[in-house]
Amino acid sequence: MAIDGSHFDVVIVGAGPAGALTAAMLTAVKPDLKVCVLDHRSETRRHYGLSIAKDAIQAATQTLKGYLRPDDKVYNQRIYTLIDKLQSWSGTTQKVSDLEIELATLAKASGATILRKEEYRETLTKDVFDRVLGTEEKPGLTDTEKELRGYFKDARIIVGAEGHHSAVRQRFMEGGDEEKRADVKIFQHVIELKFKTIPETTKRGMKGSVKDSHCEGVAFETMPNKKEGDPFKPVSTHFFVGKKTYEAFQGAEDRTAWNLETLQEEASKNPSVANQALKIAHYLKGLLDRGGCCVEPQIKRLPIQMYKSPEVYKAYDGKIITLVGDALSGAVLARGVNKAFMEASQLVPAILENSEKAFKNYEKAVGKIYENEKWWAEFKAFWIEGGRHALRYFFKPVKFILWPVTALYFYCKSFFVKEPSLGDLLRKNTLRALEIPRAPEKTS
Repeated sequence: MAIDGSHFDVVIVGAGPAGALTAAMLTAVKPDLKVCVLDHRSETRRHYGLSIAKDAIQAATQTLKGYLRPDDKVYNQRIYTLIDKLQSWSGTTQKVSDLEIELATLAKASGATILRKEEYRETLTKDVFDRVLGTEEKPGLTDTEKELRGYFKDARIIVGAEGHHSAVRQRFMEGGDEEKRADVKIFQHVIELKFKTIPETTKRGMKGSVKDSHCEGVAFETMPNKKEGDPFKPVSTHFFVGKKTYEAFQGAEDRTAWNLETLQEEASKNPSVANQALKIAHYLKGLLDRGGCCVEPQIKRLPIQMYKSPEVYKAYDGKIITLVGDALSGAVLARGVNKAFMEASQLVPAILENSEKAFKNYEKAVGKIYENEKWWAEFKAFWIEGGRHALRYFFKPVKFILWPVTALYFYCKSFFVKEPSLGDLLRKNTLRALEIPRAPEKTS
């Protein structure tokens, strides 16, 4: 059932980095604001690493600094605590799970309510909002639906922050269904290998570097927590491939994933599959050489794409419905978490002001953020597709052009610039750092 006396001004659906940061920032700058975060995962499960960009952290800290009060140390302390934590992440690689946990801890310390329940997985869908919203309670509500109604009933603002499958976007935003998302563009194709292995053998960097497997094209590994009582740990590995290889894996989908036997059978029929199978074999060999194993392997294909919601915010039943993070737009292959941090930095002032003008400004700001991230996604896709090799042919002629210019420079320099003698260097102690002994001075 709902929390006793529950009344929330803002309800955020999704406790990922976008939702948790929004809650932490809101409660840090306005402690009396009642904020609730709902998530259908009982615990965080994303344990791969992400690079935190300096510009994303700078955007968040600048927003927070704008709310500091002169001569109010008690109030400012919450803001400085959040700023210090964000700045400690700047330019580093952090596990997504660590980001979620630490941001949620800071949000709860400032008064936010964060509820993680597996029951929400089946209930917190796009259809539930028609049942739980409204002035009159509808008959036949389940206990979980009654609980959710208690949270949403008095909220002035509902924020969808639950990723690209966002139920908030699908229900409220025009064309919000996944097949109707705007500006959908596939930048890259991926073959995903899922399996289980012995936990001690997954000694990877947080980005899942697999250099020791001598296998090009591996983007990263994700390694969720192993289930209680299960001796094996799940691993997901993504291989960037070309469109031709992606099409060769037709049939390797979510519900019809291939196993290693199917992969071997298809490789005997198709050279593109055979080439990718060889890379997968090299990768698994590196795992086996470390004493690992490959249990329950599944192979399927994934399109890596960008998209955006046709609408950023909407008024509904006296409430403002808005989006942030991957619920608003996808920046896969670019900097998803950094995009979310910059969007949250723009959303917080809009929520606190809670006016049409403020959300219009938020809409404009996130539009610029999306276009910038889209450019980076296009560049990265170009680089992965072979652009880095194409640039070599550009630099080769440049090298031959610069070589005679450099030679001419040093030739002219020999006439006009006097090179220091060994005696000059010794007198200036220039060579002392190189441990070259100084010659003893002659005595008359």
